[in-house]
Amino acid sequence: MNSENGAHSIPVEWNDNGEIKEGVYIPRRDTSLKLNTLIGGKIFPGKHYFAKFNVVERNNHFHLDFKSSDNTYVEVDARLTGELNKTSIFETLDKASAFFEKGSTGYSPNGKNFDGLKLETYK
Repeated sequence: MNSENGAHSIPVEWNDNGEIKEGVYIPRRDTSLKLNTLIGGKIFPGKHYFAKFNVVERNNHFHLDFKSSDNTYVEVDARLTGELNKTSIFETLDKASAFFEKGSTGYSPNGKNFDGLKLETYK
């Protein structure tokens, strides 16, 4: 069993006992697996909306689009490159990586509460 998933995330900072923490607020999640829509927010964090995904990976080109059950639509086209775009908010790949590492803690709304999740990568 597998699924395509999209998390709409917004970088945030907050004060936790005098220490500034960084993470992401995830107002919505989309999934191609109907089972995820039933158990999201119950067994794992965040309500999930059902969506139809289209993912194409060809050579160094990547395309993703999906349309959710409530007509939310996302489309991204990207290509593999050896350098960051000159208009990127990140000066280096290391700075981009550090930004996403700090955003590994995420919170999603679940009724009147929030579900939290921390992602860790080892490579």
